[in-house]
Amino acid sequence: MVRLFLVRGLVRRGDFRSAAEAAGPLVQEYGGPAVRARFRTDLVLSPTIDRIEWPFETIRAGKAGAKQIVRQHIPVDDDTSWHRVPASRTDGLKTWFRTRGGEEVLYLLDWTMWGSGKGGLVITNRRLAWKCMFEDTVSVNLNSLDPDDVVGDDRMLVVKDEVVDVEREGLAPQIAAALTELILVARKM
Repeated sequence: MVRLFLVRGLVRRGDFRSAAEAAGPLVQEYGGPAVRARFRTDLVLSPTIDRIEWPFETIRAGKAGAKQIVRQHIPVDDDTSWHRVPASRTDGLKTWFRTRGGEEVLYLLDWTMWGSGKGGLVITNRRLAWKCMFEDTVSVNLNSLDPDDVVGDDRMLVVKDEVVDVEREGLAPQIAAALTELILVARKM
């Protein structure tokens, strides 16, 4: 617990390198998600790394940090998934999802058969939303979630009481890892 207070103090002073070095043993001892859950800390520690790679700059970077988190965790194929909305999917996406003020699309997964963009999953710097065929759009504000509310297992992404099949093998854990960090960043914005 003393080490956690040391890390927070170093972050407040802007000494990110020392903070990352001091937080490293916490990650090794408890794991990234466990550190957040056990200490209810605002540190952004990736659940997929065994060392810290400048997580504190991510918090301070705002939208740029959110983009970095998504790009770090979620791969794209430029055929069905992107880190921006391609022009070919804009009209279809507008049928079920619209950004709000200050919101930026960080990831789009189009799982429609013909690539129309009329269904899929969207991650923004503030929300997660998805639309399955013949169902209503589900939208969840990231600042209303706890990191423990998001779980990914192969194709199935669980967000609170909602479950969605992302239709790609192994993609749900990658999305869950990004969302876990985005949730913490959303709390800082």
